Parts: sequence; structure tokens; C-alpha cells
Amino acid sequence: MLLAGQVFQALDRRKEAPKPLPARPATAEEPEESAESIEAEAATAIGVALHLHLAALRASAALNLEQADASSWARQGRTQIMRDRLLTHDRPGRK
Repeated sequence: MLLAGQVFQALDRRKEAPKPLPARPATAEEPEESAESIEAEAATAIGVALHLHLAALRASAALNLEQADASSWARQGRTQIMRDRLLTHDRPGRK
């Protein structure tokens, strides 16, 4: 027991002494463009293009209807799950 205690104390001492992080060399920062250098029409075009691109991605993920499983086995399973759910979560004023 004493030996096990000494092992855990040694592990705790190792955790308490963090290793020094290596110093990172300074990197040259790129100059940022100011908001005044972009024309209003260009900013609007970029915003519209991003909106259309992201809306197309979102719509294709949400409306994936081609892969619907229409087998009778799957339909019967979904029906059974919904029926059992009503038995489990029966609300008093529903009937």
C-alpha cells in the first residue's frame, strides 16, 4: 500500500510540473483590407453568391427524398413505433 501511494504521489508531481512550451517564431502578419477598399456592388455580389451557395447545400441535405425506404416491412415498423409511442406517452386530456 505504501508503495502504491508513493507511485501516485510521483505521478501527481509530474502533472504539477508542466513542460515549457517551445517559443514560436514571430510571423509577419498580412495587412488586412479595409472596408473602404471594397465597393458596395462587389460586397453585395459576394454576399448573394455565398447565400445562394449555402442555401443550395442546406436544401439538398434537407430534401433527400429519393432514398426513402418504401418497403412494407419499414412502413409496418414505423407504424408500430408510432403506436407504441402513444401508449408510452399517453397524455390525460388527449382522448
